[in-house]
Amino acid sequence: MTELSAAMGNERLPAEPGKPSPGELVDRCSQALKEAAGEEIAANAAGVIALFASITIPVDANGHSSHELAMLQPVVNRVLRWRNAAKAATGRVHCCRRRGVHA
Repeated sequence: MTELSAAMGNERLPAEPGKPSPGELVDRCSQALKEAAGEEIAANAAGVIALFASITIPVDANGHSSHELAMLQPVVNRVLRWRNAAKAATGRVHCCRRRGVHA
């Protein structure tokens, strides 16, 4: 089921040279799921995957996966790391104060 979900997530990507196309990979994973878990489980999984695919397409179309956002992501990650480090540093001082130890 995990492999089928990953294959569906990559379905709209171009095929890589020397590897099976995304469509072939989806077919192969769905067939393996049918054989392993049965038709009913495969149908339920297909419904859930289709729901997520229907959500992903409009999100991508609205620019949530834009090139500009990808360029900005490392900066955002760095700021969050700094914020978390500062929060952790001040958290220790507050922790000592609560226990009656004054820094």
